Amino acid sequence: MTLLCRRLAPLLLCALLLSPGLAGAEDFPKLTTSYSADQLIETTQGDIVSKVYHDGGRQRTEMQLQGMQQISIVRPDQQRIVMVMPQMNMAMEMPFNNELTQRNPEYRIRDYPTEALGRETLQGEEVTKYKVTDPGGSIGHAWVTDDGIFVRMEGGEGQEQVVIQRSNIQRGPQDAALFEPPADVPVTKMDPAMLQQMMQQMQAQ
Repeated sequence: MTLLCRRLAPLLLCALLLSPGLAGAEDFPKLTTSYSADQLIETTQGDIVSKVYHDGGRQRTEMQLQGMQQISIVRPDQQRIVMVMPQMNMAMEMPFNNELTQRNPEYRIRDYPTEALGRETLQGEEVTKYKVTDPGGSIGHAWVTDDGIFVRMEGGEGQEQVVIQRSNIQRGPQDAALFEPPADVPVTKMDPAMLQQMMQQMQAQ
């Protein structure tokens, strides 16, 4: 997971993390509510502070990286991800169901065995804590509300650990405009050859 933070890096990671609809051997609750929240991702490479919005499976993540605003929009209903850099007046579109997406542990977790460990209160939310075990034997944990919001997630391999937590959770419908790129920013589809090159670079690390 931290590999994605170093490469496509924080933007693509945040675009995919904590997306709705995850399920395992002992299913996580399905996301049944729309909401916004503050999000903090803690990694060995540093912290990423962002704002996230969810509505009907759509997701938007906003963050500041190196003084520049970056926005990711995930649209499973349109099978695409759009990464927007407003200050550069550019946006890149990539397919939702591509190799980069599937490499992300947050998507693969649906196939991992999970075990409910009990009830807790976290960030003022009543949650169930789950243990998640991946095929390599690594163990992580997720704290999920009854209406499917991931409030916290911990996982990784060895010293490469990631902690994701959400706070200031505000339930309610979100503005549909949040899930569309700005009309005045041109959107370029990512070249498949470029995507493949990124994958090769990531695998070489």
